[in-house]
Amino acid sequence: MEILEKIINWVIANWEFVVSCATALIAIISGIISAVKSKNWAKLKDAIYEYVQEAELLDTKGAIKKEVVLSKARMLCVALKLKYDEEKISNLIEAAILLSKTVNARDKDKQNNNQTA
Repeated sequence: MEILEKIINWVIANWEFVVSCATALIAIISGIISAVKSKNWAKLKDAIYEYVQEAELLDTKGAIKKEVVLSKARMLCVALKLKYDEEKISNLIEAAILLSKTVNARDKDKQNNNQTA
């Protein structure tokens, strides 16, 4: 009991120090969590581009391809412990599709130009 009283007295005497240490510790932990989530979000974005490329090889309609990509992204969110935000992920998928269409259109234009020449 005597040791407990000494600890309580020390905490009371050094209350500002204890609070500042606790605040710093919370900030450090928060920063670490944020960094991990940011890194995991980058992994998810990279994976979505891969998923879109894989889905383009499927012999089905675009809406089904998108559902396949969304499903894979949902599973990856669980694995990476990220909150699944369908709107953000859908926007990433649309950006990947637009990029793919732009790149593929350039290849098609090159082929069309070679055939007419």
